[in-house]
Amino acid sequence: MPAAAVRGAPPETLIVRSTRHGPVLSDILPPGTVEDGYVLALATPFLAGDDRTAEALWRINRATDWAGFRAALELFVAPQQNVVYADDAGTIAFIAPAQIPVRRNGNGWLPVPGWSGEYDWIGTVPFAELPQAANPAAGHFVSANNKIVPDTYPHFLSRDWDIPNRAQRIEELLTATPRLSPGGSAAIAADTRSIMAQRLVPLMTRIVPQSDMAREALHRLQQWDFTMDTDKVEPLIFTAWLRRFARDVLFARLGDAVAEYWDLKPQVMEAVLTQRPDWCAEPGPPNTVTCEARLEAALEVALAELRRDFGPEMSDWQWGRAHIAEFPNAVIDRVPLVGDWLRVAMPTPGGADTVNRGPSTIRDPARPYAHRHGAGMRIVTDLAAPGESRMIVAPGQSGNPLSPHFADLLQRWRAFDWLVPGRADAIATLTLEPAR
Repeated sequence: MPAAAVRGAPPETLIVRSTRHGPVLSDILPPGTVEDGYVLALATPFLAGDDRTAEALWRINRATDWAGFRAALELFVAPQQNVVYADDAGTIAFIAPAQIPVRRNGNGWLPVPGWSGEYDWIGTVPFAELPQAANPAAGHFVSANNKIVPDTYPHFLSRDWDIPNRAQRIEELLTATPRLSPGGSAAIAADTRSIMAQRLVPLMTRIVPQSDMAREALHRLQQWDFTMDTDKVEPLIFTAWLRRFARDVLFARLGDAVAEYWDLKPQVMEAVLTQRPDWCAEPGPPNTVTCEARLEAALEVALAELRRDFGPEMSDWQWGRAHIAEFPNAVIDRVPLVGDWLRVAMPTPGGADTVNRGPSTIRDPARPYAHRHGAGMRIVTDLAAPGESRMIVAPGQSGNPLSPHFADLLQRWRAFDWLVPGRADAIATLTLEPAR
């Protein structure tokens, strides 16, 4: 096996073991990941040796109608994607292409014995049976990481669907305005109303407040319109309170094993408050802790943390002070001083379940409300006038942190301001050529 060259050090030989199922992962995982005498191997379609996904992308870029577009995606192997289609003839369509294994037993969600053949693949889901449709009666498709198949769908695709709140909100807005202008479409993308807050705040605010600050917080939440805007205090109070309540319930019930599961979990917390209040009590007798007591204690802790981090005045606790999107550079950020100097960040609206999405990693003790990911690029296109398409990308058009155009679109991106390509002459051209 040839050695890999390492700059400034002797060459290294990397050994990659594999089984008939695929490469051995346990060789690079922490000790104790698997029992002695066993290995953990990965079987996945894109390692099968006949992955033509790149060709599928090449073909869809040259397709002239839905039939050609769909045919190109028969070559798509992985990863499975929600793909939407529209053309100027009026056709709209949806498809989720991929090679999905069909197993003799199980669904591939957890490791299984690979030596017996009991869980081996016996084929793939036929292309015609993948989720797909064209020209639905509703006149639109909604794709927001929501579950795309009914419970009766015969093949296993995933169990990691996002909660349906964003899709539900989009449906609400489309129902209210079924014929949209480009501006109306942009307004839907900018929407910050949280269905999570809309459903949970009435349940959470039934408690009797224990302090003046808690009374003020409850009053604010009861008057809130559930929009996650940067200048509002309520999104931060709600998120901090739900964060603490979810933590208290989950850890009391399940212990430290729940550390990686802990999140806002709005559907779980709604079920606890409406169907399973026994989850608010710790396991075992006397089980005297109520959900009201949990909520009251969680609110006091959350308010104390916000007071510590954002000052004594509740009016200063605007969402935008905590909900900040950063755009790190994988190289520059590692350079002392220079990384801080070129840091690109912006307070943003939105939350975990808003159409204008802004999820946070609430398990992060240092920055639990930071905006972690979302739509870095936005496009609104009227196929009757594609030359007038509106576009924006964050943080800027250049990928060079030293360019004046590296982050000059950030304000426009946050404000849902747009650029229309072709309206002005190019100010610079970057040409990439292969090394000779």
